Amino acid sequence: MQTIDPDVLPTPFLYSKKFYDSSQGSLLDKAKKIESKLNDGDSTGALRLLTSNDSVAPNNKETLAALFEKHPSPFTEECLLRALYSFPKSSAGGLDSLRPQILNKANSCKNEKGQRCLKSVQLLIQVLLKGKVADTICPILYGASLTALKKKYGGIRPIAVGFTYRRIASNIVSMKLRKATEYLKPHQLGFGIRGGCEAGAHTARRYFSYPHQEVKVFLKIDFKNACEKM
Repeated sequence: MQTIDPDVLPTPFLYSKKFYDSSQGSLLDKAKKIESKLNDGDSTGALRLLTSNDSVAPNNKETLAALFEKHPSPFTEECLLRALYSFPKSSAGGLDSLRPQILNKANSCKNEKGQRCLKSVQLLIQVLLKGKVADTICPILYGASLTALKKKYGGIRPIAVGFTYRRIASNIVSMKLRKATEYLKPHQLGFGIRGGCEAGAHTARRYFSYPHQEVKVFLKIDFKNACEKM
């Protein structure tokens, strides 16, 4: 197999438009990159680099905008508003006492301040969804205010109310996951299925009460302590 010596490339090729691109640096830099590919045994990569017209895009606003078009935000402002409007009007706030209704009113303003508020909330939710929250803040931001309620027949039911921002992020993720419910029906009826729990309960009751001719086993699993124990 014939190899290419980047130091003795043919003169016409050196000045060809495909090889020389001022935005990628000097001709020597590109020759060194090709030599590095050949030294690694990557002849395909060397040939691709040799004949490529690609160059590194400039670091400016236009390039950033083009990247955002190819990798859009994980959710739109419309999706954020839907998540906000899904809260009941009487929803309580978390440790910071910020109720969802306060953000609803702020984001419903059509002026510049309302748009800035909506954009700021959207940027914060993106940080949460990407898992880039600082470790020192996580115990607070993902914490909750806890209220202990007495059960009718004894015992305690803990009610945790988390930060509104974290609950917004959870609602957005839930809306994204609703599409998966089509693949899980009819085995999964608890999430994303309107009336699914009622349908499951009535079906289970009819199956349990039906006079079967053979021995059947009916298994019911009850979760305790917020799904911590069974």
